[in-house]
Amino acid sequence: MRPAIKIPLLVFLVVAIALLMSLVAIPVPGKLQTLTIGQTYCTGLTPCVLTYHNDNNRDGVNPNEGVLKASTLSSSNHPVPQWLATTDGQIYAQPLYVHQLMVGGVPKNVVFAATENNSVYVLDSDSTSSTGTVLTKANLNNASDLGAGYTEIAVPYTDLAKGCSNIVPEVGITGTPVMDVSVTPPVLYVVTKHEDVDSQGVKTYRQKLHGLFADTLQEIPGSPLVLDSTFASTYAPGFSSLDNNQRAGLALVNGPNNTAKIWVAWGSHCDVVPYKGFVIEFTYNYTGTPSFSTTYNVFNSQATCTAKRCQAGIWMGGAAPAADAQGNVYFSTSNGNDVTQGAGEYSNSVVRMNDSGVQDFYSPPDFDVLNKGTAVVACSNPNPPNCYSPCTRDSTGQYCQITLPPDDWDLGAGGVVLLSPTFKLNNPESVSLGKQGMIYLVFSGNMGHIDSKTSDPDKYACTTAAAPAPGAIVQCFFGVPPKYNQAGGGRGAPAFLAGQTGTMIKNYMYVVGIGGQLRAYPLVNNSGVGLFGTRFATSSTLHQFPYPGAAPVVTWQRTGGNIGDAIVWALDTHAYGKMTTAATAAVLYAYQAIPAAGGGAGSLGPELWNTSAYNNSTPGNPGAVKFTVPTIVDGKILLEGGAQGYQPGSSNCPTPSTTVQPTACGGVAMYK
Repeated sequence: MRPAIKIPLLVFLVVAIALLMSLVAIPVPGKLQTLTIGQTYCTGLTPCVLTYHNDNNRDGVNPNEGVLKASTLSSSNHPVPQWLATTDGQIYAQPLYVHQLMVGGVPKNVVFAATENNSVYVLDSDSTSSTGTVLTKANLNNASDLGAGYTEIAVPYTDLAKGCSNIVPEVGITGTPVMDVSVTPPVLYVVTKHEDVDSQGVKTYRQKLHGLFADTLQEIPGSPLVLDSTFASTYAPGFSSLDNNQRAGLALVNGPNNTAKIWVAWGSHCDVVPYKGFVIEFTYNYTGTPSFSTTYNVFNSQATCTAKRCQAGIWMGGAAPAADAQGNVYFSTSNGNDVTQGAGEYSNSVVRMNDSGVQDFYSPPDFDVLNKGTAVVACSNPNPPNCYSPCTRDSTGQYCQITLPPDDWDLGAGGVVLLSPTFKLNNPESVSLGKQGMIYLVFSGNMGHIDSKTSDPDKYACTTAAAPAPGAIVQCFFGVPPKYNQAGGGRGAPAFLAGQTGTMIKNYMYVVGIGGQLRAYPLVNNSGVGLFGTRFATSSTLHQFPYPGAAPVVTWQRTGGNIGDAIVWALDTHAYGKMTTAATAAVLYAYQAIPAAGGGAGSLGPELWNTSAYNNSTPGNPGAVKFTVPTIVDGKILLEGGAQGYQPGSSNCPTPSTTVQPTACGGVAMYK
């Protein structure tokens, strides 16, 4: 009788083990995954977030959110924390989300979180555990290709020039990854940063562009692509794997012949000069022999600069380059040290590129002053009806002006957003802003190059025209309260909501300046030219967002929904951890997106709800990490950052070495 008992028990054990393996998505050793051309996931109205700020316009809008509504969200009716997962490193990158991804043969609603310790986590958004459920994880520190005796870790901040402490205690994955769902399984593209130490303690540095199968996090064929000194000298002279900071999110454009074009941007760490900013287009070929192409499209922000203090980076407060349907990408640059502009030097400008290289750019009248400071600049064009404090009129009464304190007024501290309003534009338009607080509305297809009033930056904020013209743009105005210090203006991408066609004014841009409120500016149709009304709507709940401000996002159900139910969300991360101070919680604020009176003159109403009640709850809010952006999708709220109470450099978030690694420095929370 015993054999009759053993056989079913053995079968039971085998089935149980197989089921367990499928649930945690353990890759089978030696098994090579394959890609199938064709989009299976995130079609139609399926709720997914695959890139920074939700789409390639960078407008921050999720138009497929039917659960969370302004009409029902309140302090007494709101989502609550379901889990708070701990990750090895802090999370600067926005969480990505795929609805019903097949993981180990089981459909899961999954969250992708990337850490400064060079780890990627795939989390079950529907976990019932208060600490979350990791479906699979990959740490991308791997020195096996260097030979015996090497150890690879994330870059300790102490290795950076002058011990730059903008990102502490380590630098690994900072820019938001991007997901390609044109293939099955989807592929996650992400850039890592590494210190490599040999057996003698000698350090070298490299970055890597990875393509990872989304369900297992195994490398796709030909991945990773190593970006080291050899790559730099061959393809991108001036690029430094150590000194160039991959802060901006990645952008993806699906090209012809089943290719993925991945655009990656770099700035600097603490602007230790000289440095050059880069944007590089990488191509992955899915057919034939799948691999990364060895042909690269390289933009060097200071390619022709010969001055000793060459400097102009791309970081945009973490925003990714925007991309249009024609394959053009748009980004803004920071800094500069030469009045020469264009033809290889681009400082404090908005730039358009495509496969053929730089196509166009716009530089405001004060582009050079923004870097140097200590000069009088115009706050508006001549004879404005009002001159807002701290700007004052000059002795003639014609000009609204202010004296900028010294240097570092990056135009490129904010991202570029492509506008797709409910009305037809005569010419495509895009919007950008930076530390100065000036908002620039540019003709995207013909950006104007150097503003025609560059000789008069103390009198003109920009030159305007009703149609594209050399040296002109659509509009400029102070959209963020001008707080004149290096911690002023805006960071990251504004949000832009295009509402329901046929209604009254329903096109709004949302910005959160440092030290200011959330503001909503209406975009109005002026005979096919979109112009922002400079009368703005704010909330009647006067929450001020300290440094670093916020990059707002918007949710609503475009198909079959009501525009009045749109919600604008902003994450307050001012309490981020420093080497001398432990972090406290990030707090998310929610407001009605459409002003009650319309036209920009009304109010966004009182604050609908915020998450501060859960600052120290278990589960609750993560510790704040600056410039982070919430992901709100599928009726869920995902907040990334650090572990509760983390302090960089302390025992709970140590600076890495070959013998010490962070294990619990980061966190991601899910509300539902």
